[in-house]
Amino acid sequence: MPRQSSSLTQLGRDVLITPGFVDTHLHAPQLEMIGSYGGDLLEWLNRYTFPTEAKFSDPTHAEMVAGIFFDELLRNGTLCALIFSTIHYRATDIFFAEAERRGFRAIIGKTMMDRNAPEALLETPQQSFEESRALLQKWHKRGLLRYAITPRFAPTSTPELLEVAGQLKREFPDAYVSFAHLGESQ
Repeated sequence: MPRQSSSLTQLGRDVLITPGFVDTHLHAPQLEMIGSYGGDLLEWLNRYTFPTEAKFSDPTHAEMVAGIFFDELLRNGTLCALIFSTIHYRATDIFFAEAERRGFRAIIGKTMMDRNAPEALLETPQQSFEESRALLQKWHKRGLLRYAITPRFAPTSTPELLEVAGQLKREFPDAYVSFAHLGESQ
């Protein structure tokens, strides 16, 4: 009988060893609202998503959720992900820092929105440009991390916001672009 390594023997027979998973669409701020019922998209956004995301103006909340978020990803075998943050610069910075601390391969983007959302989640196109640019300069291509320029979707993005997103892409041609919900933009 072949000899098994002690670490595999300690795992027991009820485990499955697989390569790490890749998740291509995650909204980190929505962790605490997984499974929340909403009749249609706008109802769901207004009842759950926007109030939950507004909490990320508090860096302490962002740090707590970031820790739990990456714990859950790693616990479930996800080792690489495209992650959408909120409009909050500091919360996005916290998600990057937590991914880096854990050696997690991530593409992360600060959500860009300037209309059709609660006031607490709106930014001007100029603010969105400046904060996204600062995050790009700090985090893009730093170790295992990459940046995604991330307008949320057409209803929350004016033509001016989309123009600054395009300006960022021209300035950083190797950055990713992720329109979080392209199918809902039509």
